[in-house]
Amino acid sequence: IPFVIGYLISLIVEPIIKYLTKKINISRKASSIIVLAIIFIGLSSIIIFGGTKLISETTNLLGGLNEYLDKTTDFINDIKEGLNKFNLSKEVINVFEKSTTDFINTIASYIKDVLTIALKYITSIPNILINVIITVLATYFITSDKFYILDRMEHHLSKKMVGKIVIHAKQITT
Repeated sequence: IPFVIGYLISLIVEPIIKYLTKKINISRKASSIIVLAIIFIGLSSIIIFGGTKLISETTNLLGGLNEYLDKTTDFINDIKEGLNKFNLSKEVINVFEKSTTDFINTIASYIKDVLTIALKYITSIPNILINVIITVLATYFITSDKFYILDRMEHHLSKKMVGKIVIHAKQITT
């Protein structure tokens, strides 16, 4: 997958690299480095900003979670005391207590599930970083050595196979 993503990114940045090599008269490798650095720095900045904002908001939410639970418990106790004033039967009060207990257990289960999913994503960060590094390197090598790669493919593949690849590449890119 990182190589496919690298190839797709190289298709997207190809016009920019061609423009830089012609107008500024720098090598293809240098223009590839410049364009990819700008793109990946921009994407990294957006991801880092979004991640820190997400972590900050999640921390605020979890910090206030105890307060929310205390308010919910106080509210349920107030309702329970109000029900006691009406001299309702024990069965109605038991149904209310069971319902509130089920409600609190459902919320606790939901929070546990959300935290489990968050932990799963946090533990997958090393794999994601490895894939990102491979994608960045693949994109650089594909963009900087495009003509070399095409030349090598023509020498090692039959003319019929090269023709099919050219047809499919044109179909994909247009």
